[in-house]
Amino acid sequence: MMVGRFSLREIDPISGESLMMNAEEVNRLPGLGGLSAGWVLIKKIIQRGLGSKNCPVDSDLATLIFGGSVAAALTGECLALRKAEKKGLAGRVYYIPKAYVLDLAVPVFNQIRRAQVSNPGGLDVRFVEEMLKLFFPRLHHPSPDDPYRESDFAVIWRNLPIDVHQSLSLVRIEWRQEDHKVAREWPVSVYGSIAQTVKHVPTMVDLTAKWLSR
Repeated sequence: MMVGRFSLREIDPISGESLMMNAEEVNRLPGLGGLSAGWVLIKKIIQRGLGSKNCPVDSDLATLIFGGSVAAALTGECLALRKAEKKGLAGRVYYIPKAYVLDLAVPVFNQIRRAQVSNPGGLDVRFVEEMLKLFFPRLHHPSPDDPYRESDFAVIWRNLPIDVHQSLSLVRIEWRQEDHKVAREWPVSVYGSIAQTVKHVPTMVDLTAKWLSR
């Protein structure tokens, strides 16, 4: 089983670029409004996308699966890891070098941002803005000598009911009354974006689980 770690890396292994947005730019994104919209969105995607499938428990791999599903809904290209130190597009799968297995926040965020720019009408703009806010690797300073980057999604993932003693586990989602209230206020186009993203989750899970089993 993999053990997650924190990182300060800002370079995208796919493009060689640094983070395509900074925290100030991300914080200004209007999204759907409210503090819980991104949380409710991702829970709905997890619930509908996983069904009864087991999912990797590591937060970096979960970032790859669910952030990668958003990018795939925009581009039709899935992100995946490969054992060899190779990268590039093969068919409809974009491979990331294995050296980044515990450091996927930047390439996943950049892939969503790049897809948003190249295909601005692919998904509801407010939905994509919420995903950018959710997957942005924010800089934290718990102490002066120990800064690290972690996305809001990674924090959420660690608080879901997952069997952390397994490499793969069934993720169970519980809905609160507040979640349903937030979701009822969304426009139809947001639900369409959820549905398009959910379609890619099983493929992303299978690609990642296959990598884990090698």
